[in-house]
Amino acid sequence: MKKILIHLFPYKFISHDYKIREFAELEKKFKRKVIVHDLSKIFYPKLNYIKAKNFRKSIKFKSINQWVKTLSRLKKHDVVILNELVLDSFKSLIIHYYLKKSNFPIFLNSNPGVVDESSLFSADLNFEKIKIKFMRIFKNPNLFIFYLKKKILMFLFSLIKFSKITIFLVGNKNKSLPLFHSSYRAHNKKIVKVHFRDYSNFLNYKKNNIVKKNKPIVFLDSTFPYFMDDETLLFKQKRELDVVKWYKEHNEFFDKLENFFSTKVIVVSHPKTKGVKNPFLKKRFIDHRIDATLKLTSSSLFFLCGMYVSTAISFPISAYKPIFFLYSDQMKLHYERQVIVEKEAAKLIGSGLLDINNFTKNDILKNMKVNKKLYDNYKYRFLTSKKLSKKPNHIILGELI
Repeated sequence: MKKILIHLFPYKFISHDYKIREFAELEKKFKRKVIVHDLSKIFYPKLNYIKAKNFRKSIKFKSINQWVKTLSRLKKHDVVILNELVLDSFKSLIIHYYLKKSNFPIFLNSNPGVVDESSLFSADLNFEKIKIKFMRIFKNPNLFIFYLKKKILMFLFSLIKFSKITIFLVGNKNKSLPLFHSSYRAHNKKIVKVHFRDYSNFLNYKKNNIVKKNKPIVFLDSTFPYFMDDETLLFKQKRELDVVKWYKEHNEFFDKLENFFSTKVIVVSHPKTKGVKNPFLKKRFIDHRIDATLKLTSSSLFFLCGMYVSTAISFPISAYKPIFFLYSDQMKLHYERQVIVEKEAAKLIGSGLLDINNFTKNDILKNMKVNKKLYDNYKYRFLTSKKLSKKPNHIILGELI
């Protein structure tokens, strides 16, 4: 009988999610059966901003009762659970209670592969940052309610004791586990070192050696502002900036770059909007491939990251490619916290910070040299471990189960 891996996912599960977790390789090499439980309709029934198509093989659940019945039917099988649920609702608490009752071994991912934005913002905390933090909560009371509810949930969750827990930990410099994962109580609990997903895919990728004459500039797009983002929807925040002006400024910025470097700017669409057109970027080439960032890395001139510090920066960091974090007058006015986060991220890897409203070619050229020491520090802090082999994650997981 094949061992079954049940993957619990709280959001709409798309093809990109299946690809980056190397589930196809796991099934092929180790003859495991992977079944994805898409619980997005249970946790976030009103959220429909993930525009990319569902992964066709995932099982979608509309109620906890429906999911519990499916879980109970699996007791006759050899099952392990790969749990990626977050603890942000009482529904999640109930799901974890039934996981505990099932006695199935549980595997947890504990690291997002990118420096936490809260940690970046809190670095060198000063009066100005404290004021921004306070005003953010003052403007949006939903944030305060969210944090208070999370405290209550964490306490209740600590009362549950599981049978067997394996926590996947990324990086050498993680001295402690994230709060949620450290709160897991279990009779048998162990920690296993793994790579961050993108870095594992980077190791797994067979690069072609074709050298392009005109290396493209790669812009890592976010869902925001044409498409909604997590924070705007979950915390019911108003979108404060002018969307038309935002894209006008970015398109003008891209035009200048193409003129400066005689090459094209390729926009890599966010995984949640793969295959969906953005009318504000219709004159640009948008790469909707699932693995676009990975495939463009080796042939790129440099990378651009705007608004949010994307996990996708792991690819240029792994390949020692220059990265520039972007900000604008609108961001400084409406999203001051994000500008501070970007400044701290740039400092962390020694990369450039560009004001798209006011920059010169020289501002880019003087920051084209990569600080390999800082890149390696980031890599071993958030992407992998020095003592970890070059084995990709599907092999590490396959040998465990």
